[in-house]
Amino acid sequence: MRVLKRRVAGRACSRGFPVYRFAPAVTEIQMPSDAAHCSRLRRLVTRLASASLSPDAVDEMELAVGEALSNAVKYGGGPTIQIRVEALPWREIIVELDYPGGSFDTRITRPTDLRNAVGGFGRFIMRTVTNGMQYTFQDGHTILRLTKREEI
Repeated sequence: MRVLKRRVAGRACSRGFPVYRFAPAVTEIQMPSDAAHCSRLRRLVTRLASASLSPDAVDEMELAVGEALSNAVKYGGGPTIQIRVEALPWREIIVELDYPGGSFDTRITRPTDLRNAVGGFGRFIMRTVTNGMQYTFQDGHTILRLTKREEI
């Protein structure tokens, strides 16, 4: 796993006074599409989210990212996964996963037969613990955007 880019807001001056721009901190990561790297990335997202969210919200985001990574590794078709984490100063974090993969029906969020289900709860869990979950399919890639925010 390697961090491709990290950008944090800086200072600017206006009329001789410093003006602080509260722009988001953005981290972009490329990791191999391998389950062995998922726990490391979950810990990194947890560390980044803890700057913006409460401990309970961080735990929920860690769970959602873990499910998203598991699905990307299991169903994706490429050697790498691109991850973009944006920590916003107004108690919000956005995580985007971009990986090779085809489209699928995003409306199905949990197994219909709950008694005999072995898996299939990942998207249901992600949708439940986040404030937003959006899939986009373009050029043979699946892009998943997870948003978690807290009301102040």
